[in-house]
Amino acid sequence: MDKLLSALLIFIASFSFSQEYIELNVLDKSNQSPLPFCNVWIKGKNTGGITNADGQIRILVDSNDVLVFSYIGYKKRHITVSTWQKTKTIYLKPDSYQLNEVTVDSDNDYLYDIMMKCRDTMLLNESKRISKAHYTVATKANDTILEFLECYYNAYFKGVRLDELKFKQGRFGLARVSGNYFLTQGTSQAITQINILKNQDYFPYIPTQLKRRKLKKLFDLRLLGSTKEYLYISFKSKKGEDFNGDIYIDKKTFNIHKLSLNIQNTHHHPFMSIYGVGADGLSGFSLNLNYHFKIEENRSRLDIINFEYGFNYFSDRSQQIPPKKLTRKINSKVTLHFYDYVTQFILPYFHFEANTTGGDYTKAITIPYNDVFWNQRNKEITKSKEQKRNWHYLVENGRLVNYNDFDLKKMGFVRDTSIKNRRLWAMQYVHWEKDKRIISMSGIPSLSDLKNYRNNILNIEIQILLDITECKDSLHCRSFAVFDIPNFLYNFKKDSVSDAFINIYFDIYEIERRKMQSALDARNLSLSEIQDIYKQTVHNADSIASRYVKEVQHGHRKRYFKKWNNYIIEALGLDNVSMNIATWRDRAKRKRPKNEL
Repeated sequence: MDKLLSALLIFIASFSFSQEYIELNVLDKSNQSPLPFCNVWIKGKNTGGITNADGQIRILVDSNDVLVFSYIGYKKRHITVSTWQKTKTIYLKPDSYQLNEVTVDSDNDYLYDIMMKCRDTMLLNESKRISKAHYTVATKANDTILEFLECYYNAYFKGVRLDELKFKQGRFGLARVSGNYFLTQGTSQAITQINILKNQDYFPYIPTQLKRRKLKKLFDLRLLGSTKEYLYISFKSKKGEDFNGDIYIDKKTFNIHKLSLNIQNTHHHPFMSIYGVGADGLSGFSLNLNYHFKIEENRSRLDIINFEYGFNYFSDRSQQIPPKKLTRKINSKVTLHFYDYVTQFILPYFHFEANTTGGDYTKAITIPYNDVFWNQRNKEITKSKEQKRNWHYLVENGRLVNYNDFDLKKMGFVRDTSIKNRRLWAMQYVHWEKDKRIISMSGIPSLSDLKNYRNNILNIEIQILLDITECKDSLHCRSFAVFDIPNFLYNFKKDSVSDAFINIYFDIYEIERRKMQSALDARNLSLSEIQDIYKQTVHNADSIASRYVKEVQHGHRKRYFKKWNNYIIEALGLDNVSMNIATWRDRAKRKRPKNEL
């Protein structure tokens, strides 16, 4: 009986610690100002987050957890969750700097030695990691918000370097300026291209990229301060460009804590107008780039990247009526936060072309709004006051996409799914819809216009997009048949029969997608089971589509074409042939092809 009672007590105790989201404010104790991007993590666990621009954070904890607060220039603090229940505001004390802890040489040679040790430590760090990442871009012109983009990714690292971002979900808001939208399409890609250990042509030299001799030639170093944990060193370019910054280095391990870069009026940057050189351009480019690292197991890992840049954007529309010449001062603030190195998102099963036109915007439109995903993320991230003001302005004066629903027509971005519409807002990847048909137009690029290619090229690529979201103890699955416009090639006569041929091809994948979705919804499946069903579905769709193309001969075999049309009618209720009966009459007057049965 005593043993049974003990077992019951242990069982009850194991469930006495419930998880909940708590909200905290982190302030400077000396002046009560908020501490943005302060590191907060749970002791003994590899989970946590950072405060927003207002020093606020929402974090999922157990009632017996201990929270650790760490901020460059401040003393680290440990707080129990029970203490939080008494006060929701945490104060951190500024750390004192001491210059007399380090011997200062007249030529500062020892600082170059320290920089080399720090660089060597980073180069030796080749550990590969994956984390979840939250990314925001806010762009203003004359203090008026023009765009706000929010995305989630899986981030892939090698040592201190961010190698790649793989897209999970995104949403954005835009407001017109002078009748046009303004987008910064490639900022996330630009961030991954900046390597703090290896120079790129489009970006100035960074001290951590250089060996000792070149570092001394290009940069002056100065010790700004020292604490028990790290050294605070500033650097300034000896060349013409106004380039300076600072770096925080761990005293014991020479790991990097923080790197700040400030550049004014530079011509070395990875940005350009989408219209190229001429009508539109950039000038007076300045940027501030901050890398924050957390030292774990004697290695630095990225925690957050803050990227703020500004430039003059000029547009010359002299050929328009009326002619226009406009110049705007543009300012963008970017935050990329790596917040979970334990688990990753299950990425959408979909292939985007490398350097996809429109970047994150195209991806956000292609991967439809997922309410399960965003409801979970809204609990994790606390928006700052400025972000709330931005969204309020965009709701009143702009357009929101993927914020409440995936309804692009209502949002005013896409008028139709015609392939000829290849302007900025045209979708490169078109989702199957019963009341919309694909229409091929003469403006579509054809390989017959290119040398060294044979005639009669056909390439229709349909992808089955599968989006999986973890939801408590189950996996939430959504799927879509998607027409891949960038890879579409149809070098045959383009008429309403060819449109019917293309749409039946598209419909075949929609039929198989529906079968797959029914199987996924039937019971609670494991990820491996879902993957097996998905692979089999793609294989089946590809096989059926291949047989369809072979039988109908691009619509020349009328009997087989009608057979496949009836197949679509039975499965989807769509009669593609009847939609194009006039063209069939035109073809009946012609000589029957020899290969038609």
